[in-house]
Amino acid sequence: MTVPVPSGLRPEEVARLVEELAPLVVGERLGKVYQLSPTALRLVIGSGSSRRHLLVSTRPGFSRIHLVTDFPEAPAEPSECVLKLRALISGAKITAIRQHRGDRVAKISIEGGGEGPFRREIWIELFGRSGRLLVVEGKTLTVRFLFGRKGITEGERYSPPEKKPSSPLPGEMKMPFDPLALAPQEMRGEEAPLNRFLEVSMARAEIVADANDRLVFLKRELTRILSRRNRLNERLGEELESARDWLSWQRRGELLQGNRHLLERGLERVEVVDWFSEGTPIITVSLDSALTPSENVDRYFRKARKARRSIEHLQKRRAAIEEAVSILEPISARIDAVAVPLDLVKEDVEALLDEAQSLLMIHGVTRREKGGGARARKQRQVVEKYRRFRSREGLQILVGRNALENDQLSIRDARGKDLFFHVAGRPGPHVLLRLTPGKVASPESISDAAFIAAYQSGWRGPQALAVSWTEARFVSKPKGFPPGKVRVERGREILVSHDPERIGTLSVHQGGKKEPGGADS
Repeated sequence: MTVPVPSGLRPEEVARLVEELAPLVVGERLGKVYQLSPTALRLVIGSGSSRRHLLVSTRPGFSRIHLVTDFPEAPAEPSECVLKLRALISGAKITAIRQHRGDRVAKISIEGGGEGPFRREIWIELFGRSGRLLVVEGKTLTVRFLFGRKGITEGERYSPPEKKPSSPLPGEMKMPFDPLALAPQEMRGEEAPLNRFLEVSMARAEIVADANDRLVFLKRELTRILSRRNRLNERLGEELESARDWLSWQRRGELLQGNRHLLERGLERVEVVDWFSEGTPIITVSLDSALTPSENVDRYFRKARKARRSIEHLQKRRAAIEEAVSILEPISARIDAVAVPLDLVKEDVEALLDEAQSLLMIHGVTRREKGGGARARKQRQVVEKYRRFRSREGLQILVGRNALENDQLSIRDARGKDLFFHVAGRPGPHVLLRLTPGKVASPESISDAAFIAAYQSGWRGPQALAVSWTEARFVSKPKGFPPGKVRVERGREILVSHDPERIGTLSVHQGGKKEPGGADS
């Protein structure tokens, strides 16, 4: 099952975007460049009140350029790619921005002075399965930098694309396309309305695409793991049935023991009287011709002992597998009931996907999690299972996404000195502030973790909210408590104040995606 990839922007949209951008960015200087993801860059343009942020995305199906006002926090350390691009364009003045020949291509002309005057062009191609950004210079348009789709290397000459004519079929009337046709009326009066509309609509479309990808992946993994579990359970059933026949191996050993005078090395079988069966029939007992008589007798006794000892182990393994199947099958049925592709992402669908991911973590290793040994797998699971944030002090904050993850986080993965947070007197996620041995959390980190606990429980102010916290060693789960419910001792409370910008300073990237609410200063 695959999800269709969107087609990206149309030439009319590129034309309107360039028209809106020109009066806002021409004459301004390029500032720093940030890499938001493997397929997205953010260019800072201008300073002070005229500062703007231009997104350049080369993601398949979502290649685009437009201004953004909401963006994820930049990585603490810029990548080599970013440093190289900064060296080429940061500080340069934008002299022009144009659409190339009515196609899905934008060209930004820049010039710099100082010690080494230069003129360069930034070409942004938005066609094909994925887009690309190139920095070229000179009359020969020599490529100095490439981001996105390959097909050309640095040092080669860049040839701008020729627009392919798109003539209507005979008898077909080509209707004009209004880029703002789908934009809400209230957006049309804003500065750069198409830029604003695309920022909202494309971000939403990417969220839906990510959910679609995740849904398809989870459907496939659940099917694979259930099939493997059922096959394993069937094989264990056969082994258990064989193990329960341990007494027959024991009796054969005793029959050989009582007829040792008939045995000699080199025999492959021997006929003996079976005095354990009614009528004492004569039966044939197979032998290993390479073994001595004593070794053949011991072989049957060893088989009997091994089979008898394995019964309890096999029963436990089957019970564990049957329990996993009983948990995974209902979630698989619920996942199958979700239509693909999604036309929107609802909270209940996101919660379902989170629950399925958690169950797969517990009851089956997915292909993306293989490798690295038992310790590495455990370390990855502890990190990847939960939502992740980082306090301003740099400490890791983990958040459970459902009742099962809450139990896993608070009871299994928490270390004694870690700090546990939960909104006082109301449902909400379990939050853990990770502390390395010997580390004491600052009041700032405690406040940050409490804020995350409040925010992730749905609180948005304006009133302050009380959050309970204690050391993880004082959190326990008495027998019979439902998933997600724990007992907390020596709890303290901290009041959290409303601050809509604060979540952005705490969010971190997870799996290539930003946790909701991120912002970059």
